[in-house]
Amino acid sequence: GLLESLALVLVLRRRAQAERVAGRVALERAYGELEQRVDARTSALTQANAALQREVDERERAEAALRRTMDELAQAGKMAALGQMAAGVAHELNNPLSVVVARAVLLEEQGSPATLHAAQKIRTAAERFQLIADEDSASIIVRYGEESDKLLRDLRKSGPQRWLMRKLQRYTVSLHRSQITRLLRQGD
Repeated sequence: GLLESLALVLVLRRRAQAERVAGRVALERAYGELEQRVDARTSALTQANAALQREVDERERAEAALRRTMDELAQAGKMAALGQMAAGVAHELNNPLSVVVARAVLLEEQGSPATLHAAQKIRTAAERFQLIADEDSASIIVRYGEESDKLLRDLRKSGPQRWLMRKLQRYTVSLHRSQITRLLRQGD
């Protein structure tokens, strides 16, 4: 009876206490494992975040470099167009002025002494108006776009041909030799 009941209660209490201790140990073990998993996941997320930030930074640098390159390309296009326009204006002015200079020289050489002074004045005035004097200038080709590159390849391959030289003339600019020297030093 009573002794058996007390023994049963004692056994049940010990069993309950052992279960509580085992539960507490299991809970502490599970908590430790969960903490390790959280630490590992936090470390992995931190590394992934750092890699993502590096990628974003690299992409921003690449976009900035692309913008700079596009700006430089636009500027080069503007300069090429300006050079073509300036060459066209210089060509249009220098051609008739060259004719005037040549005629004035002819008058100086073949004219009478009375026309000599007038011919010299005409020649001097026309030479002053020439945008670039022949002895101080050189023509350069401004590479602009695929067409100019193709024409230059054709020139290297087949040599100067009239049709080719006329097409390349659109990309030709006359510059003062000092400007050409400066451009070459700059690597342009």
